[in-house]
Formats: sequence, C-alpha cells, structure tokens
Amino acid sequence: MVKRLERLRYKIAPRPILFLTSNNDRLVPPAESGALYARAGEPKKLVMLNGYRHYEVYEGEAFREVMAATTDWYARYIPAKNNLSSSFRLSRSTRRAQSPIPNVDL
Repeated sequence: MVKRLERLRYKIAPRPILFLTSNNDRLVPPAESGALYARAGEPKKLVMLNGYRHYEVYEGEAFREVMAATTDWYARYIPAKNNLSSSFRLSRSTRRAQSPIPNVDL
C-alpha cells in the first residue's frame, strides 16, 4: 500500500494531512502509518495513540483522544468559513432558499 500511495503523494501535498494510528493497531500497522507520514509533504502530523487496537478508537477515551487531535487539526488547517450557528437562526424558508439543493434546509 505504501508504494501505491507514494505515487499519489505529489497530488496530495501541500494539502494538510493528519495520520492517526495506535501502537497496538494490528490492522494498519503503526510502521505503515509512519512510512506514509515520512513520505508526506508538509503540513503533516502523526498522532500515535497508546495501547488501543484498531477498532477501539471509535469509543470511550480513545475516541476522545482521536476527536481532540482531529478538531485541533481542523481548526488549524481547515477553519470554518463562517459561523454556522448564525445560519441556523434563519427561518426555515430562508435556509431552504439559500440551499444549493432544492427542498433541502441548510
């Protein structure tokens, strides 16, 4: 997989990329994530969780760690373009009129 993704890295960089892995992940070995990270362009970040298996990151403390790292990353590199809470104060008809998809509220 690393070699296949190596061919694509120039299409990804310089876009921000976040790698999340665990030192106990047996499905996607941490060495594989580390190799992808090493080959990625900046900006990049590798978060190594401690002791969780692959599917354990979707609940409990592991999930909180993943979400903290992810939201910090998004806030830094993919900030919101506007305040979403203000759009929800609009009337339903106004939200529907602003939606790019017919009959769908924003």
